[in-house]
Order: sequence, then structure tokens, then C-alpha cells
Amino acid sequence: MSNEGGSAFYQIFVSSFCDSNSDGVGDLNGIASKLDYLEDLGVSYLWLTPIHPSPSYHKYDVLDYYGIDSSFGTLDDFDNLVAKAKEHHIGIVMDMVFNHCSVQSDWYKSWEKDFGSTATGSHGSDFVWKRPTASSAPTGWFTDPVTGTWVEGRFSETMPEFNLDTTSVRDEFAKIMKFWLDRGVAGFRYDACTYYYYQSTEQNIDFMKWLVQTVQAYKPGTYQVGEAWVNDQASLNAYCGSGMHCFNFPTSEGTARGSIGYIEGYNGGGKRWTNSLPTVQSGIKAAGGIEPVYFVTNHDQDRWGGYFLSHKTYDFERKTTVSAYLLTPGTPFMYYGEEIAMRGVRGSEQTDAARRQAMLWGEGESKCQQPENFTYADQVTVGVKEALADSWSLINHYRKVLSIRNKYNSLFRNGTYTKVDAQNDNIMEFQIVDGTSTRYLITNIDTSVHDVNVANDLKILEDIPTSHIYSSLVGTSLTLEPFATVLLG
Repeated sequence: MSNEGGSAFYQIFVSSFCDSNSDGVGDLNGIASKLDYLEDLGVSYLWLTPIHPSPSYHKYDVLDYYGIDSSFGTLDDFDNLVAKAKEHHIGIVMDMVFNHCSVQSDWYKSWEKDFGSTATGSHGSDFVWKRPTASSAPTGWFTDPVTGTWVEGRFSETMPEFNLDTTSVRDEFAKIMKFWLDRGVAGFRYDACTYYYYQSTEQNIDFMKWLVQTVQAYKPGTYQVGEAWVNDQASLNAYCGSGMHCFNFPTSEGTARGSIGYIEGYNGGGKRWTNSLPTVQSGIKAAGGIEPVYFVTNHDQDRWGGYFLSHKTYDFERKTTVSAYLLTPGTPFMYYGEEIAMRGVRGSEQTDAARRQAMLWGEGESKCQQPENFTYADQVTVGVKEALADSWSLINHYRKVLSIRNKYNSLFRNGTYTKVDAQNDNIMEFQIVDGTSTRYLITNIDTSVHDVNVANDLKILEDIPTSHIYSSLVGTSLTLEPFATVLLG
């Protein structure tokens, strides 16, 4: 079974990215206008958060799975974006919300009308319900005023959950995915996979297998990735056994800055990260999965742009984090704005909107209005255009690292990573084998220069400094500058 990927993905929270018509809302034409930038940055795919009609700002409560929210544009605008993106060697991946829809949708209203009916063409069994046993619905359920039943809504009483065991629901999902595949999308990101069947991992995985098989049978090579948000690697590996790519939450930062996350790995020395990376890769493969999907944070997590403020001149640690996670096996995912160190934490307001703020393009270019009409202080003072003008900026470090990943994409994506025991905890070293090719990826996570002994007959293929000083190799002695990464071969 094929599940193709690219060099790196770039997640866009659509309403906050780029506004093409000055109405304050990011839109599809705005994304299209930034394709030159995204191609130059070096990404291969764009994951768009939901773009279907929806009553909310976040769009995870869908009204119509075949439409485009009018604030984002039209189907013609979408087709134009897909076509233009292909010209820039970029694929479009859509967010599919198959756990629930909007309580205002025609689909849910049809269920209320057809309730209990099993006739052909009926939607009478399409949502999860049960008879009331008390005066008020329990947590995770709400009372439907038309049928008088309790309806499952784990995320909100405005988001009723589908009965995924019904043929009518699965047939409709298959029809929806074919509709968008026929319009040229490269893949799907599936929302809330661990909630498909509440507290039933086995059923969740079985449904993910159905999604993978349905899509691959129609369009082999379609990329599919699921949000299976679990915090331990063994559970995540089980979800990967569905044959679907799964975001590797156990090694992301999350809100608690995970115990083996990239940045925590630096706080505890390099051993933590060098131990975890090969273990994750081999564990996913052993479970029947395909490859890891690494990321640091996304739209549901506090942004990591506020970390590492002690070395502001060159952003040493932030750059090294970028080098580490973008050169992992599988296919890594970025979140828009991290390349200019955008910040955003849930904070006292306890709203995810703070994590989804307007992209700052710079040089006076108007930005999108902030989500939910909250007012936030600017997270950064330098936008994309100004940052690009500084050759040692964080954004140019992203460009450097992504250019190397693109150049050696098969090595990084498909290669087998093995930990190499380093001389001290401040050196992270991996051997990467891809077919007959063997390479060594070595990173210094310390403020000091370190000399590292390496094998004979190697040379520096790529040098990724974080400041103006480059590393050097003389014979078998590698002089690795602070927070620098090299690829040897």
C-alpha cells in the first residue's frame, strides 16, 4: 500500500494566513498569492485547516463537506489554488472532520427528520444517540430537542458525532473524499482519530484502516495522516499500525513540553533525543506502520516561538531545534509563522485562538484580523519580508535546512536512523542508511566548540551553522561549532 509524502508539510490556519480582498479574513486566493514564498521556503505540501462552510471561526463544525466557506472563496478559487500550487511543486492536503459535523448542518437535520428510519436513503441512524435515563445529559452528550434523545458530542453540543458503523455514513464519506480527490488534492489530514469511537482504540484503528483502504483503492499514493493524540509511544505505534501516517505527539512539545520533545531533549542533554529517534522509527515499523511524522507544535498547542530568548542575536537553540526536527525520518510538519518565531499561548483567556494569530508578512502589508475578534499584542516585531533580508535570520535558517532536506529527501525520509554513541551528552549523532548510501548527521547542542572523532574517508557534505562560524573536518577530527549540524558522507 502506497502513502506518498514529500519533503516537508506546512500547516496553514486559513483565516489567519493571508487576506487577498481586504476583508480581514485569510482566504484561498491569499494562499495562492504566497506560493512563490512557500516554494522558496522549501515546503512540498500545504495542510489547510478546514475550509468547508461552518458557523465557527475554526471551521471544525462542518455544514457542507462539498462546499467552500464563503469567507475563504469559491470552488473555482480552490481549483485555482490546487492548479497553481502544482506549478510550484506543492500539493494541497485537506482537513477532514469525520468525527462530527455541525448541529446546524442539513445532514444532522435530516437525521432528526428520519430518526429511527432504516429505509433506503434514510439518515435515521447516522448519529450516535441513546435514550435519556435522567433529567440532564451526562458529560459528552446533549439533549436533542427534536428527537428527545441524548446525542454524543464530546467536543461540543454544537458538534454531534457520526455513527461510523452505518453504511450510509461510510458511503457518504467515501463520496466526499472522491469528490476532492477528483479536484486534485494530494491527501487528507483526519481530525480527532482517537474520538471516532470514544474509549475504543481497536475500533478507532479499524476505522482508520477503512479510510486508508478506501482512499488508496480510488487513488493510490494519496497522503493520509491522522490526529491520533496519545501521549505514549506504544499507543501511538498501535495507531500507526492502521497503515495511516500519525502525528508523533509523544515527541512534540505540547502544552507540557513533552518529556522527550526536542527542546526538553536539549535540557537533558543529547542522549534523550538520540535514544528516542531510532526507537520511534523502529517501533512504528514493527507495529506495521509506515514512517514517523514529527512536528514541534500545531494549532492546538502553545507555540514554541517564545522559547530560548537568551541568545537573541542568532537564535542559536531555536535554529538547532529546526535542524533537529526537519531532518528526521518520515515527513515533518511545520506550523505557519514558526519560521519567524511567532508566539501564542492559551493563557488566562483559555482560548485556542491565541495560538492561531494573524501571520505577520511585514513592510506594512495588512494582516488578517485576529481570530474571534480578540486583540493580541504583536508577537514579533519583524515580519517575513524584513527577516528574509537578514541572511542569518531564523527564516533563512529554515530555508537552508529545508533545501538540504529536499536535496537528500530519500535519505532523510526513507533512511534507517541508528544512534552513534557520542563522546559527551552535548553531541547528537546518527548513522543514516538508505539503500547503499550511509551518512552521518551530527549536531552540537552546546555553547562550546566540540571535537568529535569520526570514521575515515568522510567529508562534510552539508554544514548548517547557527552563526557566522562554520565547522571543519581534518582527517578523522571534526570541529563542531556551537549549535551547529553537519551531514557527513
